[in-house]
Amino acid sequence: MLMYQLLGNCLPLWNGSIPFTANLDDIFYDTLLRDIDFGHIASRSSEGAADLCAKLLTRDPDKRITAAEASQHPWLLSA
Repeated sequence: MLMYQLLGNCLPLWNGSIPFTANLDDIFYDTLLRDIDFGHIASRSSEGAADLCAKLLTRDPDKRITAAEASQHPWLLSA
Protein backbone atom coordinates (compact mmCIF):
# COMPACT_ATOMS: atom_id res chain seq x y z
CA MET A 1 0.00 0.00 0.00
CA LEU A 2 2.87 2.37 0.62
CA MET A 3 3.93 2.24 -3.02
CA TYR A 4 0.34 3.05 -4.04
CA GLN A 5 0.32 5.99 -1.63
CA LEU A 6 3.66 7.29 -2.87
CA LEU A 7 2.76 7.03 -6.56
CA GLY A 8 -0.89 8.03 -6.30
CA ASN A 9 -0.59 10.57 -3.48
CA CYS A 10 -3.65 9.03 -1.78
CA LEU A 11 -4.83 5.89 -0.02
CA PRO A 12 -5.97 3.00 -2.25
CA LEU A 13 -9.44 2.79 -0.66
CA TRP A 14 -12.19 5.25 0.32
CA ASN A 15 -11.37 7.69 -2.48
CA GLY A 16 -8.07 8.52 -0.85
CA SER A 17 -9.02 9.21 2.77
CA ILE A 18 -10.41 7.07 5.57
CA PRO A 19 -13.85 8.29 6.68
CA PHE A 20 -13.92 9.85 10.13
CA THR A 21 -16.74 7.45 11.10
CA ALA A 22 -14.83 4.30 10.05
CA ASN A 23 -14.02 1.79 12.76
CA LEU A 24 -11.48 -1.05 12.61
CA ASP A 25 -14.10 -3.52 11.33
CA ASP A 26 -14.95 -1.18 8.43
CA ILE A 27 -11.29 -0.81 7.52
CA PHE A 28 -10.62 -4.56 7.81
CA TYR A 29 -13.58 -5.62 5.66
CA ASP A 30 -13.08 -2.88 3.09
CA THR A 31 -9.44 -3.91 2.73
CA LEU A 32 -10.52 -7.50 2.14
CA LEU A 33 -13.50 -6.86 -0.12
CA ARG A 34 -13.36 -3.52 -1.93
CA ASP A 35 -11.84 -3.21 -5.36
CA ILE A 36 -8.81 -0.98 -5.67
CA ASP A 37 -8.71 1.43 -8.59
CA PHE A 38 -5.27 1.50 -10.16
CA GLY A 39 -6.27 4.01 -12.82
CA HIS A 40 -5.33 6.80 -10.44
CA ILE A 41 -1.72 5.61 -10.43
CA ALA A 42 -1.67 5.10 -14.19
CA SER A 43 -2.84 8.67 -14.73
CA ARG A 44 -0.29 10.13 -12.26
CA SER A 45 2.67 7.85 -12.99
CA SER A 46 2.47 5.12 -15.66
CA GLU A 47 0.76 1.91 -16.70
CA GLY A 48 3.84 -0.04 -15.57
CA ALA A 49 3.63 1.41 -12.07
CA ALA A 50 -0.07 0.59 -11.89
CA ASP A 51 0.64 -2.96 -13.07
CA LEU A 52 3.30 -3.50 -10.41
CA CYS A 53 1.04 -2.11 -7.66
CA ALA A 54 -1.81 -4.34 -8.79
CA LYS A 55 0.43 -7.39 -8.68
CA LEU A 56 1.78 -6.47 -5.24
CA LEU A 57 -1.69 -5.81 -3.81
CA THR A 58 -3.26 -9.03 -5.12
CA ARG A 59 -5.27 -10.43 -2.21
CA ASP A 60 -4.64 -14.12 -2.96
CA PRO A 61 -1.11 -14.88 -1.72
CA ASP A 62 -0.79 -17.72 -4.23
CA LYS A 63 -1.34 -15.25 -7.09
CA ARG A 64 0.62 -12.33 -5.59
CA ILE A 65 4.13 -11.78 -6.97
CA THR A 66 7.10 -12.36 -4.72
CA ALA A 67 9.70 -9.75 -3.82
CA ALA A 68 12.14 -11.40 -6.23
CA GLU A 69 9.58 -11.25 -9.05
CA ALA A 70 8.74 -7.64 -8.18
CA SER A 71 12.41 -6.68 -8.35
CA GLN A 72 12.47 -7.95 -11.93
CA HIS A 73 9.32 -6.08 -13.02
CA PRO A 74 9.91 -4.11 -16.24
CA TRP A 75 8.80 -0.85 -14.60
CA LEU A 76 11.58 -1.10 -12.00
CA LEU A 77 14.16 -2.23 -14.53
CA SER A 78 13.39 0.69 -16.83
CA ALA A 79 13.97 3.28 -14.11
